Amino acid sequence: MHLSNTAVLLLGALQPALGARTFDTIGDVNEVESQYITTDQTVINYHAPNHGCGGYRAWVGIWPADVCDYFGDYKAWDWVESTRGFGYDFNTVKFSNNEIGVGKFKAAFVCEDGRRQPWLVSQPFTIDEAPEAAPGQCVYRASKRNPEWKTRQCDGLDGLCAFCRDPPADCDNCDACKSQCGLAN
Repeated sequence: MHLSNTAVLLLGALQPALGARTFDTIGDVNEVESQYITTDQTVINYHAPNHGCGGYRAWVGIWPADVCDYFGDYKAWDWVESTRGFGYDFNTVKFSNNEIGVGKFKAAFVCEDGRRQPWLVSQPFTIDEAPEAAPGQCVYRASKRNPEWKTRQCDGLDGLCAFCRDPPADCDNCDACKSQCGLAN
């Protein structure tokens, strides 16, 4: 089969574009991997191999969910680091729900360059006020996926804390209840 000179030149010119990846296959895109609310913290796991801040430091702030201008006052903030590996490597930032307050919020990742142009924004999340615990009880979130409030007797924490003996168990609810009940962690 013989190709015309035009076809050969066209295929030669398109070769780099034809071989280029068109979607993320190894985790090189900045993204929020997961986010959840515990009894006393908001936790955001992010993957950020290239935040694009150049020589400036990257940070994440918590703003009201309806904000579009990130020059306003943020509720809380923390420095963030790039993730080092590919794929499932992620970093975590944690914020105190007491510091943020009650309401609907989102996290915006920005550069410390004075522009506050977000390079990553979380889904909105809601922090509601904990119900008042009766004497001898603690209140805690049902789970990471279910932020419903639950109560438990302070003298019955063994079931809640049973899995906290083996790291890397999730002990947020156990720790929150021990703190509320005046027990040592």
